[in-house]
Amino acid sequence: MSLVAAQNVSKTFQDGDHQITILRDVNLNVAAGEHVAIVGASGSGKSTLLHILGGLDTPSSGEVFIDGNDIAKATDKQNARMRNQDIGFIYQFHHLLPEFSALENVAMPLLIAGVSDQQAQEQARALLSEVGLSHRLGHFPGQLSGGERQRVAIARALINQPKILLADEPTGNLDDATGEEIYQLLATLKAEHGFAAVVVTHDLRLAQKLDTQYRLIKGQLSAGLA
Repeated sequence: MSLVAAQNVSKTFQDGDHQITILRDVNLNVAAGEHVAIVGASGSGKSTLLHILGGLDTPSSGEVFIDGNDIAKATDKQNARMRNQDIGFIYQFHHLLPEFSALENVAMPLLIAGVSDQQAQEQARALLSEVGLSHRLGHFPGQLSGGERQRVAIARALINQPKILLADEPTGNLDDATGEEIYQLLATLKAEHGFAAVVVTHDLRLAQKLDTQYRLIKGQLSAGLA
């Protein structure tokens, strides 16, 4: 059974008298531990698909299953718990909370899940050390480089040991060298933690390094990069 399965997923929007189709009958299966790249031009529907896979948006038609559970049939509370515990999100612009330190940002999902402050900070400290930021625990996002901020975002995404990581252009705002460092970090963390990942990217070099590649063109998903 696939860890993530999208079946005939379509997404349309109404713009006045016009209907705009973003996704057309998308089918995608991601196995446990598999890292999948989805490439495509801006406006091709990549981020929309990622949001649907993560339960942040709903398809106009079709179904999405996470670990066998139909997320459309789950309650809002169940989906919120799934996003907190089973799915980690990484964005191009990291979305760290500027008024909190690196340690506090990473600990936040654990606190939301009801973990004690002491335990949350201990786990956050260990994971920040794992991503190479043990010397930056008390620094705020504005005091960190772009690569460091993305490392904090990765640690935050993994703090609840999710089954799947959803990454939207995780290297898109970084220079080539820093982007390569982030990819290498994700590969190392995969070996250690065993999470699956769906990575939306326009970076073909990054995409080619992942296990499986898809291309999204005008809302239609096809295997391979050709």
